[in-house]
Amino acid sequence: MGSLGRHFCRHHGNALAKASVLFFMTTSLLSFAKQQTPPPIMTWAAGNDGCGFSRGDDGKYRYSLKSGDLEIILAVDSREVQEIRRRPIPVLGVFATFRYRGKESVNVRLDKFTLQFLSHSKIVESALAPGVVAARLQKDSDALTDQTEHAVRKHPEKKQALEAALRTQLDELAKMTEFVNAHTLGSDGPALTPAEPESRGWIFFDTTNRWIGSWKKREEFLLRIGVKDRIFEFPFALPPAVGDHILRRRPQ
Repeated sequence: MGSLGRHFCRHHGNALAKASVLFFMTTSLLSFAKQQTPPPIMTWAAGNDGCGFSRGDDGKYRYSLKSGDLEIILAVDSREVQEIRRRPIPVLGVFATFRYRGKESVNVRLDKFTLQFLSHSKIVESALAPGVVAARLQKDSDALTDQTEHAVRKHPEKKQALEAALRTQLDELAKMTEFVNAHTLGSDGPALTPAEPESRGWIFFDTTNRWIGSWKKREEFLLRIGVKDRIFEFPFALPPAVGDHILRRRPQ
């Protein structure tokens, strides 16, 4: 092959190699971009199709959001912010109901739940697994027991009062542990199927972040739930409007 032929082969061989590399890189980038495409976000908004809101005489505000084959109903106690201070550990709880009309199984995973505290530096907290809440309650129980034993040794004349106070505190911690274990969505969450299309349970979020600080009279939040190929967003406030309140039904 003459020098001109060798030059032609080298020139076009390099061009073909470069074109092949460019094609491979372009294909890879397009594939990566496709994989990284964020899922569609369904946001609750008053008056929009698939969105509902109600005030129940059980003291709860309910927000419903329907998208395709899935509907989520979020129930939030109107006194939830006040209740946080009364709990053995300071957690905020919401109650979620899932209704599914699809033909395949869909998992609702607890690690796909986040709560953003819009009134407090937009801090985001992930949902607490039941085991994490139970472990914190047990840790507090052990700490209270140790503190009481120390106090009794220091003030034996107060033993009866101190131990009575301890029993009350341990009873509250035990009741919350039992409630969390029985009524919280599990870490893996429920599997929604045509045979079992509905599931419900409590979800708890930590409120001990140092940026949250003291509570305001009206708090704003954004709950995000990733299910299947979608993200459901629930912006809500407690209370929903200034001066809003619910007349609760008296227990029978």
